[in-house]
Amino acid sequence: MIRDILDQIKNIVLELEADIVKVEKGRKSSIAKARKKLQILKKVSQDLRIDLQEIKKSETKKELVKEEPVKQVEEPTNDQPNENTIDTFNEENLDQPEN
Repeated sequence: MIRDILDQIKNIVLELEADIVKVEKGRKSSIAKARKKLQILKKVSQDLRIDLQEIKKSETKKELVKEEPVKQVEEPTNDQPNENTIDTFNEENLDQPEN
């Protein structure tokens, strides 16, 4: 799609060049043709800019989807001992004799 628009722009520029050569030779009717081609070139160029912006937006969305969400680490509550508490508890129990 982008390549098609770029080819279209190239063709317009070639036609515009031919009209400019005619203007330089004194053909005043080619002035209107050249101006019309410039207007078409402006519109086609804007279409290309829009397409490129859409691609940019879609690539940004793809990058955002690829990123994994950050995992939230839950803080242990007083009811839930964390690993360090368990290890400390176990170490303390090993040092004390059982009754």
